[in-house]
Amino acid sequence: MVKFFWSMGAVAACAGLAVGSVAMAAPPVKTPVPFQETFPGYTGACDFPITVAFNTQQTMREWKSADGSVLRMFATGKGSVNLINEENNRSITVNASGPTLSKGGSTKGVGNWVLIGTDAQAKYLPFPPGAWQYSGRIGNLDAADYSKVFSGSITDLCAAIS
Repeated sequence: MVKFFWSMGAVAACAGLAVGSVAMAAPPVKTPVPFQETFPGYTGACDFPITVAFNTQQTMREWKSADGSVLRMFATGKGSVNLINEENNRSITVNASGPTLSKGGSTKGVGNWVLIGTDAQAKYLPFPPGAWQYSGRIGNLDAADYSKVFSGSITDLCAAIS
């Protein structure tokens, strides 16, 4: 009988420690990051002017240390981008929902992103100038060249609406 109570006491103490450690961990800070913006007359990405309309309803979650520095960040949610060729009115709407995870100094993602850049920005871009949908895995979003860290499919959005 004494062993039974001792065993139950040990189980209860362990359960209390497990629950206590979970209860003491700070929950992530949740921040809505909606972005609805339209940019008409955007030039330099395609061989024709385009209108770019972003529509995202994403949420960013940040886990922070006691000193407030971000330990981990996760952004996910619905996202789409609509591109319109202003010369022929052809358009395409594509998924751009990410998600993105930052942890330990690197930022990774699995999902869909729309990347738009011009020739004038080429030396700063980790992807070729144009309008692209990347669908797959980017091993390091901070990389200098996505071709070395990306696996998946790439859609040329300029060609899709030309």
